[in-house]
Amino acid sequence: MKHSFIAHLLFMQALRENFNKFIIRKKMAEKLNKNQMGLIFGVFLAAVHAVWALLVAVIPGLLQQFLDWVFALHFLSPIYTLTSFDFVNAILLVALTFVVGYIGGWVFATVWNWFRKH
Repeated sequence: MKHSFIAHLLFMQALRENFNKFIIRKKMAEKLNKNQMGLIFGVFLAAVHAVWALLVAVIPGLLQQFLDWVFALHFLSPIYTLTSFDFVNAILLVALTFVVGYIGGWVFATVWNWFRKH
């Protein structure tokens, strides 16, 4: 029993060392694709805002209560109120957040690659 425990510990240590050496370091050394990072950031931000817009359309009252609660958690009095849902505004919100996210992801990858090179 004692030998199998020691063997298990040695095996786990070897796995950990190999994982760190061959996977993490190799992945960290790779250059980030600026277009892929832009798309990942853009799609993520657009998806979050699309869900927000959908919730504003479906349950505005509950969202207003949620916003009021979040302000109260921060020791602030609620100053914002939700307006009625507008489809054009929702499309503009999702499109704008995609563009901003894409630019942010592209800049992030550019800076990352620059620091990895230098």
